[in-house]
Amino acid sequence: MKFTEELTLRNNGHPLAEWDALDVGIRAIVDHIDQLSVLLFGKEIVVTSMILADGTHASARMVDIDVDEKNVYGGILPSEARVIREIVNAAFVYDPARPTKVVLMYGENDPSGAHYDHMHTQVCWDDRTIARNKHLRAWLETFA
Repeated sequence: MKFTEELTLRNNGHPLAEWDALDVGIRAIVDHIDQLSVLLFGKEIVVTSMILADGTHASARMVDIDVDEKNVYGGILPSEARVIREIVNAAFVYDPARPTKVVLMYGENDPSGAHYDHMHTQVCWDDRTIARNKHLRAWLETFA
C-alpha cells in the first residue's frame, strides 16, 4: 500500500505513524483491500486520508482510498473500485444491528453521492464490524 504525498508531508515523512494510530479493525480491512487490489489488478492501493482533526475521520476508524481514472496518484480505476466494493461488503458486516450500513462506500452505494473519487472504508465502534466467514474472522483476529 502507498500513501499520498500530502499524508507523508502531514506526518513529517512518516505516514505509518498515523497508520499505527488507527483502529486495528480498519487497518486489517484496508490491508485486505490492498491484498485484493494486488491480486486482482496488480497494483497497490493509495491511501489518501486517515485521521483528521474533525469530522468522521477523527474517530480513527475510517480510511479513504484513491479511485482515479486520471491516474493522479496511481490509484485504482472506478471499475476496479466497484469490484473491490462488492467483495469487501460481501465479506464484512459493518454492524449486525444496522444491516443497511456498509464497510466500503463507493459510487452508487453511497447515500450522499460524495464518494466517486475515493473509496470510503469504515468500521463500527466497539468492534461490531465482523467478517461473515469464519476464515476471515480468524485472519482478522491475527491483527488484535
